[in-house]
Amino acid sequence: VPTDTSSEHLITINSLQETYEIGVQAEILNIAMYNLFLEDDTLPQDVIDVFTRLRDASVSHQAAFEKNANK
Repeated sequence: VPTDTSSEHLITINSLQETYEIGVQAEILNIAMYNLFLEDDTLPQDVIDVFTRLRDASVSHQAAFEKNANK
């Protein structure tokens, strides 16, 4: 069984505002990741469809985080 190192990857969040700001950044990174994946023209169509849906969901999530961050 591998050693549990999950605690090394956690961050401390001090406020709800900080949560929103981190959420915005996370979704920006997710969108960039899916766009990078979608540049691969050898992907099967079903994989393209999934990556596109995930990217589009991240766009919606980013907007929600931004809306709350700007309140």
